[in-house]
Amino acid sequence: MEIMNAVIVVLVGIAIFIVAAILNKNNQNYYKLIVFDLDGTLIDSGGDLADALNATLDKNGFTTIKREEITPLLGNGTRKLISDVLPENVSDEIKEKCYREFLEYYKEHDTEKTITYPGIKVLLGYLKNKKRYKLAVITNKDDAIAKDIVNKLMPDKFDYVIGSNAGFRNKPAPDALIYLSKKMKVKSHLMVYVGDSEVDYKFALNGNVNVIMASWGYRDKDFLRQLGNRVNIIDFPGELHDLL
Repeated sequence: MEIMNAVIVVLVGIAIFIVAAILNKNNQNYYKLIVFDLDGTLIDSGGDLADALNATLDKNGFTTIKREEITPLLGNGTRKLISDVLPENVSDEIKEKCYREFLEYYKEHDTEKTITYPGIKVLLGYLKNKKRYKLAVITNKDDAIAKDIVNKLMPDKFDYVIGSNAGFRNKPAPDALIYLSKKMKVKSHLMVYVGDSEVDYKFALNGNVNVIMASWGYRDKDFLRQLGNRVNIIDFPGELHDLL
């Protein structure tokens, strides 16, 4: 009888261990690295970008434009933005001059109107501190300015911030994503990219990572739905953890 009781105790102990292991596995994060776009995903920077762009246009004798006209042009980097708003017959020399002057102005005013979207700071704190995800930012914004904005508005939240002029081709080329995968030793299927534009969608596909699109950014939900079958769309930052 004592032997039988001992066997039962051992079997119960084994069963408890197995159940605990299963529960622990279910509570583990599938993804190891969450990579975010910056403008239109984490921050609304339209006001400061519009001010810097119009200051540059005005200084060089060009007609200024409204913020709502600028928003659809965002996502491809500063050089492309400058090229898109200048007349077609403008020389490359003038474009380069405007590019440099834009950056000079923007560096001094990069967070005057820029804010994080509602719920972003809470989300990042939850992902970083409670769920222990690795977090990063990859953006087509100038690298130094991107780091400055992140440090001012979302300090100590990201393991890496990579912007334009950091030695990689701009999105949608997957260079920075591939680099980050190797640097942080996380395979692509364990990464997810969160963005708000067609550039971000193509970037994730080119890097062979899953993608989640934010409808609160610079592209509306109807536009995002047209991108493809792999699109998961969220309307609020708090919805992100349900898809991870």
